[in-house]
Amino acid sequence: MPKLLGNFESGSAEWLALREGDAVVTGTLVGQICGVNPWESAFTAWAKATGRIPNEVKPSLAMRFGQVFEAGVRQVWLEQNPDYKVQDSVGTWAADVHDWARANPDGLLTWPDGTKGILEIKTSRFPFDELPLHYKYQVLWYCYVMGLTKGKVVALFAGSELKEFDVEFDPYEFSAMMVAVMRWRECVLKDSKPEWDGSDSTYQTVRDLSPRDVLDEPVELGELGIHLQNAQNDADKAYAHLQMLKSMALDNLGSAGRGVVNVGGEEYVVCTRSVNKNGVVSLTVKKGKNV
Repeated sequence: MPKLLGNFESGSAEWLALREGDAVVTGTLVGQICGVNPWESAFTAWAKATGRIPNEVKPSLAMRFGQVFEAGVRQVWLEQNPDYKVQDSVGTWAADVHDWARANPDGLLTWPDGTKGILEIKTSRFPFDELPLHYKYQVLWYCYVMGLTKGKVVALFAGSELKEFDVEFDPYEFSAMMVAVMRWRECVLKDSKPEWDGSDSTYQTVRDLSPRDVLDEPVELGELGIHLQNAQNDADKAYAHLQMLKSMALDNLGSAGRGVVNVGGEEYVVCTRSVNKNGVVSLTVKKGKNV
């Protein structure tokens, strides 16, 4: 059975204390560890956990909106789904086997058939048709800690559209997550670097850790230096090719806001065109799987 550690206000000193120390892994952290968080990498999380960089989170405007809107989203969704029941003051829990595995879900949901699971509330300016992996992993982690088998994510898009996503606990998918978590914790506890990745987050963290003095002495990089130079050449070529394609796409779009392709009878958005308040036009290419 999971153990209740306390029920403190989000962001309070007591709440933060339950999320720190002994390589604690929370639901929001597991996505970083597994490499699916778009903002922060496992390396950055390791640097914070080992005290190399400050473990501070400055709430962005989007995060504050998410905190403020959470109760309202939950209330409106329950009004639309009166057969469900929710416990919204859940607290922070630790798993029975690994007490460093912590969960602080937005709510515990009871389905009409009596099944209990996790409820998570999300807000986003941009709609998504498929639940982002870092949100899914967060719910899977909460299910593991709480000993539950399912969860539901209710998302508010641009303040006007509610959408829900069901998450079923998959022991095989979770086992792969746990392998990554165990490796990361070992790196934290042994103070050894985790595997390198290609994220901006890792690069920024290494920049922050880099010495501020510059010595006029060379360092032999060997094969690393060769790979680095070749990668830069390849990146320059790829960037030039991408810019050409973006120029062609922008020219084809005219005043349209979206560029789509039809594959197998399904329409996929591959890029969007926007104009800011200063009249500057931008083209954003959708990232993800190849179509």
